[in-house]
Amino acid sequence: ITKGKKTIIAVAVIAAVCGVLAILLAFVILPKQKRNRARELIASGEYEKAYALLEELGDREAVAASKYARAATMISAGEQEAAYALLNGLDYKDSAEKAAACLFRIQRDRLHEVKVGSSIRFGSYEQDNLSHDGMEEIQWNVLAMDGSKALIISENALDHKHFNEEYVACSWSGCSLREWLNETFYTAAFSPEHRKMIVNTLTTTDKNPDYGTSSGSNTMDSVFLLSVEEALRYFDSDGARQCYRTPYCHEAGATERDGR
Repeated sequence: ITKGKKTIIAVAVIAAVCGVLAILLAFVILPKQKRNRARELIASGEYEKAYALLEELGDREAVAASKYARAATMISAGEQEAAYALLNGLDYKDSAEKAAACLFRIQRDRLHEVKVGSSIRFGSYEQDNLSHDGMEEIQWNVLAMDGSKALIISENALDHKHFNEEYVACSWSGCSLREWLNETFYTAAFSPEHRKMIVNTLTTTDKNPDYGTSSGSNTMDSVFLLSVEEALRYFDSDGARQCYRTPYCHEAGATERDGR
């Protein structure tokens, strides 16, 4: 009996040791090897392979730190587009601010051939409804030019909002849509550098040509909707006045009645 007990104890000890070794292998040794391998891959420029290993380890902060450091080097070298690709959608330190600054420099450098009928990219807003990849550049169509100033309209419907949140008689000057455009949208879509290029514009509110209803007092706005007169002037048909919804806009509640 004593001999049998010793055998059982010995087997138990061996099993316990094997269990400890398995735990060390799974949670200490292999992760350390993968992390070291990831460092080697980053040092050799094989970033995707390195990031795949770090993602397996659940070390997303190490991935973000690497991308942030690479982007900083690219910014110093003047490689704005490559830096922006790394920073856009990256939730690390001041990556959002750096991404916005990169995007502004990229878009500013494209503005040397602005003319009526052309398209430009200016600012950014969520459009594909995939938040993990950051916001997408906004495409604008140039409707009119006045010297160095341009009147532009977004090519697509970017969001879905009511003219006014409360169902009451309301003019443009006091509606919730105007407030949202000039505050929420304005700060979300445009960096401080972008905003410096946006001219505060007198928005006239003429009477509705069909019904003669007054639209209230004139306002000064950074972002606004076209008046009825402007919509008729710049677009020659109802079809031309329609636009496509972005996936984000569709998810926000826009229907085919609101836009294609």
